[in-house]
Amino acid sequence: MGIDVLQLPGSWIFLPSSVEFFVSADGINFNLINTIYPSETDEMRPDGLVMLSKAVENLHTHYIRIKATNIGICPPALPCAGQKAWLFVSEVEIE
Repeated sequence: MGIDVLQLPGSWIFLPSSVEFFVSADGINFNLINTIYPSETDEMRPDGLVMLSKAVENLHTHYIRIKATNIGICPPALPCAGQKAWLFVSEVEIE
């Protein structure tokens, strides 16, 4: 299970600080099953997309909730420093 996120610092778009995956049988009570902390070593495709995923074995559920947390503000070393950062998710992958 995973998500494709966009990294385009020139457009103020950054990887999330974390991505959490939750599951639920009833759609009300969710349990955290995985957390991903993106890093600069994650493989970025030429279009700026990065797939953040973790394998999940033998998962039986009805509902999945994904929470991607924005970094908040642009990093200090960039022209956009101190401005609000954007977070873009282009695809959710569930196998």
